[in-house]
Amino acid sequence: MAFAVALIGACSTSPGPKRSDASYLPLKKGIYQVYDVDSAWYTVNGMQEEHYELLTEVVDSFPNTEGGYTYVIYRYKRPDAGSEWSYHDTWSARVSGHRVIVSEASTAFVKFTLPVIEGAVWNGNAFNDLGVDDYEMLRVGIPYTVDGTTFDDCAEVSQNDDDDMIVRTDIRKEVYARDVGLIRREIRILNYCTAGCNVFGEIESGVEYTQTIKEYGVR
Repeated sequence: MAFAVALIGACSTSPGPKRSDASYLPLKKGIYQVYDVDSAWYTVNGMQEEHYELLTEVVDSFPNTEGGYTYVIYRYKRPDAGSEWSYHDTWSARVSGHRVIVSEASTAFVKFTLPVIEGAVWNGNAFNDLGVDDYEMLRVGIPYTVDGTTFDDCAEVSQNDDDDMIVRTDIRKEVYARDVGLIRREIRILNYCTAGCNVFGEIESGVEYTQTIKEYGVR
């Protein structure tokens, strides 16, 4: 009897099955996220700023030629919480082998690779024709706080970290929380004037963009 009790005790403490790291971008019908978005666009005519809310929702899925499923994501915009949502565009996402791929409209990007390992480097443009762009997994399994809400298990991806400040700045980062998806996105791509400028180093063109999660769930 003592042996049986000891055996039961040993079984009860054995670890459960390892969860797939694909859960950093959960994909199933009904999953949604709502974000606050702040953006500033720079052109020769000056700067244009915009603040709005963005809703992303997985609305459908279908089998793809890679033996898995492609998930259809509708994106909606509204100027504030008191306004109605209006359709903006359609994205899609899929897991292809060890790659998690998001097609932003018609351009596919490898958001991260599986398993999610700190220090991993991969070509984010492997499925498009924009040229090699190495992404790096900076931190994994760490807490990350967005507007006072802390997510316990997050993965932080650096898509680029070039802060030239003379010719061109290109800083892009995304943070994913397990079972939630993207919780923060930062883009800062600025081209500076180096000749014939009123002020040397003034911003000639570019974009500054932040997207932070405020609500998520499953419908």
